[in-house]
Amino acid sequence: MITLSTLPGAGSLVAPCAVSAGGFLFFCFYYLYIRHLFSPFRKLPSPAQGPLLLRILYEPRLPEIEHWIDTIPNNGLIRYHGLFNREHIFITSPEATKEFLTTSAYKGAQKARKTLNPAFSPANLREWFPTQWKTAIDALSIIPRYTDVDVDYAPEDGPHTPFSGVTSIQVPIAAASIDMVGHFGYGVDFNTIDTMSTSKFGSAAKHSADKKRRFARAFIHMFKTTRHGQLSLEAASIIGPAIALKLPLRAVRTIKGIMGLFYDTIRDIVEDHERAVAQDEKPATTQGRTDLLSLAVRSGALSHADLVEEGVHMTSAGTETLIGTTTWAMHLLSRHPEVQARLRDEVRANIPSPYDKDATQAVAQADLRKLPYLNAVMNEVLRFHSVNGILWRQCVDPAVIAGVPIPQGTTVTFSPWALNRDPRHWGPGARVFDPERWVASPSTGGADHAYSFATFGGGPGAASGRTMRATSCSACSRRMSGGTSSRRWTRSAGRTRGRRLGATLL
Repeated sequence: MITLSTLPGAGSLVAPCAVSAGGFLFFCFYYLYIRHLFSPFRKLPSPAQGPLLLRILYEPRLPEIEHWIDTIPNNGLIRYHGLFNREHIFITSPEATKEFLTTSAYKGAQKARKTLNPAFSPANLREWFPTQWKTAIDALSIIPRYTDVDVDYAPEDGPHTPFSGVTSIQVPIAAASIDMVGHFGYGVDFNTIDTMSTSKFGSAAKHSADKKRRFARAFIHMFKTTRHGQLSLEAASIIGPAIALKLPLRAVRTIKGIMGLFYDTIRDIVEDHERAVAQDEKPATTQGRTDLLSLAVRSGALSHADLVEEGVHMTSAGTETLIGTTTWAMHLLSRHPEVQARLRDEVRANIPSPYDKDATQAVAQADLRKLPYLNAVMNEVLRFHSVNGILWRQCVDPAVIAGVPIPQGTTVTFSPWALNRDPRHWGPGARVFDPERWVASPSTGGADHAYSFATFGGGPGAASGRTMRATSCSACSRRMSGGTSSRRWTRSAGRTRGRRLGATLL
């Protein structure tokens, strides 16, 4: 038998390997445990999270965080530990949220906001409204394609022909969202609703030479996540995107391909706008209106690379808000039929049928304000089911929040979801879906602090897109609620994950 000592050079390798292993173990122990003992935030209130080894791969969920807010006495800040025992400083109160979002420590996003604010002027939003309204109507017309109808339905019978069945509402909403963002954001028509209206058009877009049409179709299909794809995304949230995007998985290849096309498309759009601005031209589709990208290019405040990043962010954030909010609106209406019936009655009494083209074209943004119950419903959806669960922000300058010094580089988290549903500021019915709160108090919903409604953030110019997004969400939801009746749908075997609901087109 050959022993280790007889191997040439074996002795010289053992000591360095032992030292390396010992150093690695010490680093892990220090990173996971010791360093937190010396944290400047160690005296902040903290929840009991259990043994480290049982939660090293665990990130607290929103219900758990809501429970901490309810049960842990605090002055606006809580310290907790997440994935790999990373320390989080969590803001629990609207007062502390205001301090953070209005301080210079949060100035990273303010440059872009100031540049884009003029596009959200009331006059410019009024000019864009007819285009957004028409997009919402067009989205309603493709619902039959994504519905398993209960009876025979032939599209040639007319788009207004009543039918009922189980529908995947997400695709029509996503298509409308992408087109709305394309119009207002870039003055570009992605033609997504057209593309998704038939399988023939969808197949043609897949192989189209027009990069914008290929992007729109691919972006829609990115939302059709399989169970394996969902598991891949959950794994990415644990190990981090840098590592996850290197895994040899089909879902990873799909996402990387779509994101590559995404960046290429936005890069081309930015270059087109830069050429147009240099020649003092405007995109033909804007018809004299101001789109966000043209405004950003003309300002000269952002570099080419910044413009591309802002474009990617604007598309992602805009579509996420529109898709998430409108889908949740349909979901909640299906579970609150009394709210749905009252809303439909108000819409039909004040807004013409989408199939009356002449009357529909005359609808203006001002007409939205004449529908108090719909505005109440949309505000309640935005409050009750904020698309922003937990947001991470890094202090770029030292700050003081809730009387606690926050060093530069500290990661601070806050939750629009939790703030929107905090009983301390919204009352005992905070976690109940109740549009009546906005009927009684249209401007505040009955909350005792302006920053208790944090779906769109806060701070100077923070919600520059709030009116635009709320208007677009209202347009989609108004057309959906006025033209459809939704109801809860459950599989006969197994459980639905919420992507489909029963609907009747009326």
